[in-house]
Amino acid sequence: MSKCFKVVLLVICISILSLSFAYGKNMAKKTGIGFYQLSPIPGALSLRHWLSNKTALNFVCGLNFYERGGQDMHDVIMGIKLLSVVKSEKQLNAFIGGGLDLEFAGNGDSTTGYRMKFLTGIEYFFRGLPNLGFGAEIGLQLGEDIYENSFFGTTYGEVGVHYYY
Repeated sequence: MSKCFKVVLLVICISILSLSFAYGKNMAKKTGIGFYQLSPIPGALSLRHWLSNKTALNFVCGLNFYERGGQDMHDVIMGIKLLSVVKSEKQLNAFIGGGLDLEFAGNGDSTTGYRMKFLTGIEYFFRGLPNLGFGAEIGLQLGEDIYENSFFGTTYGEVGVHYYY
């Protein structure tokens, strides 16, 4: 290889690496508190902590109030997700991940349900609002609810917002 070719190759490599570091929302060590619309409940509190620029843990907890057989019912859903960024832009992070939701029946019933989730999603930050992230996720879920209804291979979607400190 000629010396000129090596220099050009080195400049191209450095340029590509510097572009990958210049783009991407810096999320390392940031914690966001927010709200997520979980499937099947209308809303849940969410805590998302970014361990690094590429990895986050997301904790969610929500209450579901509904009527079944003429009785007012409620249950609690708690979940955790592990997210990994696959593409980052200046104001957008695209990620994949997996998670587990546990559902606990209320009204004295000791029944529990679970859902394993495999997901892909995005989180977008508007210009001028660098700490406010708007997100959406879609994915597949496996498991069953507290009434033993199966979620094997069903799809779901969620939207949410987090304010980062």
